[in-house]
Amino acid sequence: MTVGSTSSVAAQDAASVLADAWRRYAVTAAERLEVLDEAASALGAGRLDEELRDRAAAEAHRLAGSLGMFGVPEGSLLALECEHTLRADGPLGAIQGAQIVALTGGIRRELAASSGPE
Repeated sequence: MTVGSTSSVAAQDAASVLADAWRRYAVTAAERLEVLDEAASALGAGRLDEELRDRAAAEAHRLAGSLGMFGVPEGSLLALECEHTLRADGPLGAIQGAQIVALTGGIRRELAASSGPE
């Protein structure tokens, strides 16, 4: 095996590992988006408690980091906006719930459009 073919095989192996991780991550991303949906729904109903608010903010943070790592920068930015909305000082209401709904819709579009890491 030559040096060139060795590096080509290594690159293919790395790409395969990343593609597999991306497929597995899709389940985790969906779970994180469900928590954000739950928070948005609670906001719309005026019943978002601190525990759900903190949990949703943490999931948004994790989602932002993972999407950035997997090369989905716009999805990462949208997740950061969710986090910032949830971590804002003071009470949140239906307006913020609607913002989170719009942001999670954007994240879903970015996920659907992305083929994952190259």
